[in-house]
Amino acid sequence: MSEVIKLHNNSIETIKELDVWDCRLMNCALLGKKQGFLLNSKKAYPVDLAKYGELSGLMSEPKKAYEKALESAKKLRDTGLDILLPNGGNLYTSMVYEIYYDSKLQVLGIYWNPDFIPLISGEMDKGTFMHPRIDMSGISSAKRYALYLLLEKNLWKLEQLGAIELSKQEIREVTGAIEGIYVEWKTVTRNYVKPTVKAMYDVLGLSLEISTRKNVVVITKLKGL
Repeated sequence: MSEVIKLHNNSIETIKELDVWDCRLMNCALLGKKQGFLLNSKKAYPVDLAKYGELSGLMSEPKKAYEKALESAKKLRDTGLDILLPNGGNLYTSMVYEIYYDSKLQVLGIYWNPDFIPLISGEMDKGTFMHPRIDMSGISSAKRYALYLLLEKNLWKLEQLGAIELSKQEIREVTGAIEGIYVEWKTVTRNYVKPTVKAMYDVLGLSLEISTRKNVVVITKLKGL
């Protein structure tokens, strides 16, 4: 089992605003047993650059991995995100308050924005946090990663209810494949649903079967497993 990170269910809305490099950087700055209390410390939260290089296919190019991570860190610091909160309100903020880096030593740390910390620390809405597997952020696109998070959020239904049922509209929204851009559902299935399910098998060993019923997508464990 790969390492897990703690994210509020609502983080799916945030992921939709990021590219895949940003997603990897964010996740690699949320690793470790100290995630719960180190976030609020006055020290920069360290980015696991080795893991970042692994997820990005840059293990043999540590300098390039560092440069890509630094680029994403600066972007997260300088870009505002409109985050929908569970209570229905909106939080317009940057995820990162400031960054610490040393290009000579190739170290990078994140000072998370205090307004964003509750969404990644378990400090709000207990029971509404999921634990995504860090290796899944090696997936090829942020939209597929966002779909993975939607599935991760609902995986408990496989055990308790026997299936996950998602509306086609939910999947379109989380992948940005809205009507008028990808009109045909088979395009959404080909570009996002099937590749995401395959990645979950390749990385997590989780075999899922997909079927559709009118406007509903039904996901079950592959029979015999």
